[in-house]
Amino acid sequence: MLRSLSVLLFSAWVVAGCGQVDISLDQSAHQPVLGSALDAPLGIDRENGKIIQLYKGKAWVLAKHFPSGYLDIFPSEDGGVASAPIPLPLRFRKDSYPLWAGEGKLGDLYIVVYDVVKNSPSGRTLSEVHEGLTVYRLSEKGDFSSTVEGLPLGGIDTQIYGTVRDSGIDICGDNSCYSIGKDASVKKWDTGFATSDEFIEVNFSSDGAAAVSRKKFDDRLQGEISEDYSKYTIYAFDEGGLKQEREIESGVPYALRWDGSSLFYREAVSGGDYINLFLFDLLKMRFNGLLDFGSNNLEGRVAWSQVYYINGLLSLLKIDDKNLVNDEIRGRLENRVRKEVSLIADLCDYEYPGYQVKRYSIDRENVLFALHLSRVLGLLGRADSVVLGDEQIQQCKLKIKNKIRLLDKTVEEIAERHSDNGYEVFMSYRYGYPFWADGANVPFNFISGYISGLLGFSQNKDDVDRAKKLSEKLISEEFKDRFPKSWRYWQGRGDSGWKAADHVSLNTPDYVGNKKAIAHITYRTMDAYALLKLDQAADGVVSDDLVQHFRVLVERGYLLPSLNEAFFDHGDAPVVMNPLVVNRYARSAYAYELESQIWALRQLAQEKYHGRVD
Repeated sequence: MLRSLSVLLFSAWVVAGCGQVDISLDQSAHQPVLGSALDAPLGIDRENGKIIQLYKGKAWVLAKHFPSGYLDIFPSEDGGVASAPIPLPLRFRKDSYPLWAGEGKLGDLYIVVYDVVKNSPSGRTLSEVHEGLTVYRLSEKGDFSSTVEGLPLGGIDTQIYGTVRDSGIDICGDNSCYSIGKDASVKKWDTGFATSDEFIEVNFSSDGAAAVSRKKFDDRLQGEISEDYSKYTIYAFDEGGLKQEREIESGVPYALRWDGSSLFYREAVSGGDYINLFLFDLLKMRFNGLLDFGSNNLEGRVAWSQVYYINGLLSLLKIDDKNLVNDEIRGRLENRVRKEVSLIADLCDYEYPGYQVKRYSIDRENVLFALHLSRVLGLLGRADSVVLGDEQIQQCKLKIKNKIRLLDKTVEEIAERHSDNGYEVFMSYRYGYPFWADGANVPFNFISGYISGLLGFSQNKDDVDRAKKLSEKLISEEFKDRFPKSWRYWQGRGDSGWKAADHVSLNTPDYVGNKKAIAHITYRTMDAYALLKLDQAADGVVSDDLVQHFRVLVERGYLLPSLNEAFFDHGDAPVVMNPLVVNRYARSAYAYELESQIWALRQLAQEKYHGRVD
């Protein structure tokens, strides 16, 4: 199906001494964006388990084992893949989280990875967070080595863009770029023009690059979304710096394309364009949109990556708007979701790795978080419309539900204590467990994630009663007689802090406390989602005024558009959002934003076809 688009001809400076060329508007037609990742990745069949192909070049194939997550590189052969991988260091195979791969004309393979051992993320320790990327090179002769370590391009969630040149590779991350030579030389590009921005997509030319960008935004710092944080900018640049820029005053630009020295971009203006935009943003991400297909949870990728973007795909399937999704795309997306959810459920059958995580524990010990289990259960429950009748998935949900009811093997535990109103139920981290805040009460989002899982599948009266008790602190301390735009991340000891003499924590004897710091929008959205689920399970616990207040916060951008899942799944109308909010979330720079993007694009599509939002 061909559709007409507004496409801007954007001519940049391309060689030294050349001047700026006029910008002119062009019209062209295009085919919808489709890709094999919509269906599911190609697997390499082996007798000893599932192997998922991440990248295939002419000389090499990069693959990942399920469920271990170990990496292997196979020689590529005509019509397939060699029967055995090449020998690689065990440290690389087991401790590398791959972000990008590319192959040169002569068969040299470059791989950019996040080293899960050398990096120290937030959540593991109170000491300084250290994150950097490692670049490996496999020569055409099979010599394998790391060329650069600790490259400050971003962290485990960063989208990496790259191209292989005769001299090495050029790669870009959040808002910076580097050239890495075959001789391991490193040259940082001058991207000072984008210091306050985040790249949403990058496309390389023969001697430079272009990016669609927007300003970084955090409502805790910038307040309500303004026009400056809603619009997009296109940059053309090279290692020497900015060559040209253009602010897009209205509309949603995407799909940069170089044609010689000229740069084109598409602009979404119709329903077909909006689904094309969503698929483009999905498929531009890690390994052509595979993202974390077939991952385990040792680095929290199931709980903090797959749950987000698969929920976005589920929302797209649930919306059932033929002006947005045709039957072909719907069928292929259902197939992708079914296979990916099935692999997540397969982890139920493994004691290790199962849903255990190393990323956030002291010395990377294997631990199990009730929060992660609850997020997985919520996803599996919401996926019923796609995988209903799959007995293995149904059994997995029952296993997880039993685990979060018992909480006998998780970092978190639930206890009761006397209070002025009789007794209260609270959740804390088990004392002495290998987690930095052992012994302390958990933050609000841990409770909220747990409540959402508890009520997300096969709930009974005891589940509802426990959810009511656990939600009391959040409701009474953050929403009693007031309707704030934002609220705290933590309360109790976690907020006020503790001393060694208080005997709160074995691993962290002294902690200054959260000190009323406001929670990030992702965590506040988790809180609101849990209270909406509780309201749907037990009428009267959450006031109608608070429910309406959450709708207003979504409308104004103080809660993520993804909160519409709670309204829509319950049969209520999604929130009609402020146009500035819609425009910002119409594109995804990171995988977690796909969950919100679909609601922004739904609103744009409805306004286009109906002149209103239903």
